[in-house]
Amino acid sequence: MHRKAPLTAALFLAVLAGTAACSSGAPPGEEGLCVPRIEVSPVKATPGGTVTISSKDTCETAPPADGWEVGAGHVGDGDSAFSVTTMETFDGTFEVEQTLPADFPSGETYAAVKNWNIGDCNDTGSCASPSDTFQVAD
Repeated sequence: MHRKAPLTAALFLAVLAGTAACSSGAPPGEEGLCVPRIEVSPVKATPGGTVTISSKDTCETAPPADGWEVGAGHVGDGDSAFSVTTMETFDGTFEVEQTLPADFPSGETYAAVKNWNIGDCNDTGSCASPSDTFQVAD
């Protein structure tokens, strides 16, 4: 079995859980935990183009001392192709821009907060991270 398949499935589940998270409440029994939904625009980008990763959700989670690491990569490749660091907070105005490398591969791509770690990974979805997918095409 390919190692990429479990990673792709885990990423899909994280995206699904992240998009299902609610900005106004925590999972049952997990008061104080929050996973903001993020959006990438445009949803169809080109290599060398710029994408904006944003969130209108409010989450009372301060960035780590070194900031949030927001990365993007081709779905199925595992690690992010590149990342940027930001001290933005999830106060309803979170926004960071990333320029895709000129040689970025076409296909389904993800953007995620790579160092999101707010839970103990129980079954209520606390391991989900803010993430979204978008398409890259020449």
